[in-house]
Amino acid sequence: MTVTENLDAARAGLVMINPAPYNAEAPPGALAADITPTELHYVRSNFPVPTHDGALEIGGAVDNPMTLTLDDLRSMPAQDAIVTLECAGNGRLEMRPLPTGEPWGDYAASTARWTGVPLHEVLQQVGPHADGVDVRFEGADHGAYHLKPVLADTDRGDLSFVRALPLATAVDPAAGILIAYEMNGRELPVVQVPVLTPRLSSYWLALVTDVDITTGRNLIDSMGTEVVVTDDAIRDVVPLDLVPYQETVRRALEDDRQTEG
Repeated sequence: MTVTENLDAARAGLVMINPAPYNAEAPPGALAADITPTELHYVRSNFPVPTHDGALEIGGAVDNPMTLTLDDLRSMPAQDAIVTLECAGNGRLEMRPLPTGEPWGDYAASTARWTGVPLHEVLQQVGPHADGVDVRFEGADHGAYHLKPVLADTDRGDLSFVRALPLATAVDPAAGILIAYEMNGRELPVVQVPVLTPRLSSYWLALVTDVDITTGRNLIDSMGTEVVVTDDAIRDVVPLDLVPYQETVRRALEDDRQTEG
């Protein structure tokens, strides 16, 4: 069995809800174990995958605004936490009348081991003001919203995904909140992808990552910006070490051999 066939088999039970932005449920069998395999973890997206250097900007009502790179975060003491995530719309298909939102069945939930830096330790460095109320988190992903907003006056042209926590919760060590950069013990590498047709690029992603061909194509189709880099300029914006073409293939084949063994 080839690497691609192994990955196809591993993702055969994934239930795709929306191809763009990509949303998919975990297969029921993946939730039987304590930890959901990374490749079978449910996926929730609001917008296409953004072009971003991974830096975390912290500002607002704080004494010391700062920007932390991924290397900065990794240099801080790390903690692990096993956390179950569930989309708020899980089970939406059973609701009547059917509300606005992605048509989730019953498996928009998964459990993973996350590794990262405790949020309260980062907030200690920036010094939130005593009169602060919430900590606001805004994702780098943004774009046109494909569903009807709840608020009628919402501009659907360019939205961002934003959530907030009470400041008292965010600074509480007992809350156990992490700024995570690893999932199930693995970082996500930045892979050099050959310039191919979308179909061939899908096969490439299936070979070197934990996605099947259909998922790879959906990811490619969801990319809002395509950039071809012909020099080392990518190193100025990508915080991770690039994985060379031949090394990427070697790792994929080695993973396949370990799986078969």
